[in-house]
Amino acid sequence: GKVPILSVDAIHQLHIFIFVLAVTHVVLSAVTVILGITQTRNWKYWEEKIQQNDDSAPQMIKHVQEFKFIKSHFRGHGKRWGIFGWLRSFFKQFYGSVTEEDYTTLRLGFVMKHCRGHPKF
Repeated sequence: GKVPILSVDAIHQLHIFIFVLAVTHVVLSAVTVILGITQTRNWKYWEEKIQQNDDSAPQMIKHVQEFKFIKSHFRGHGKRWGIFGWLRSFFKQFYGSVTEEDYTTLRLGFVMKHCRGHPKF
């Protein structure tokens, strides 16, 4: 008197679906890791460039408020454009989400806040 919930064909299709879903997950995870490693290498290059350009650090500390990154984020992205601000942020994640100037500004802000006595951090 027992009736199976799924037929043999339905179970086979379910197994195929689960396999494809798992393979897709693994591939997209690998792509994400590779893109992350690539972006981190850019940051490493920028960090080395900052370390080599050590003489200009005091001048940079005096003019943090002049960075384009600070000016644009102080104004606020997308406040005037509504949904277009959200769309801009969505697509920006796929191309150059962090520019060299953004990295330099954020790094400098971190050093000024947390390592004020050690500016060559």
